[in-house]
Amino acid sequence: MKKILNALLIVAGTALLASPMVNADDLKNKDTETTSQYVSAAATTVKVKAALLAKKKLNSTEIEVTSVDAPNGNGAIVTLTGTQPNQTKVELAGEVARGVSGVSEVKNELKAKRKK
Repeated sequence: MKKILNALLIVAGTALLASPMVNADDLKNKDTETTSQYVSAAATTVKVKAALLAKKKLNSTEIEVTSVDAPNGNGAIVTLTGTQPNQTKVELAGEVARGVSGVSEVKNELKAKRKK
């Protein structure tokens, strides 16, 4: 649990440092996403990234995570993109994301790297 909390703090801190300062009106997504939905989805993204970082078997730095609130308001839809060394790790990343509280659906678009 302590490892997950530390990873969560690292991810959250990194996200805050990397994101530009915006006002609340800029957080709306073309009139379809409210500020609270944006914040909720961002929190889910951070939780998924922390879970992926905590899983040592994954190359989590090569995984991009995006989240949007599900249209029915029941959880978030998470999309994973990027690469992993093999298909087993692609599938593991999807399982880890599905296990995060608040995730209702995972779109696993990760690709296994081709061997040279």
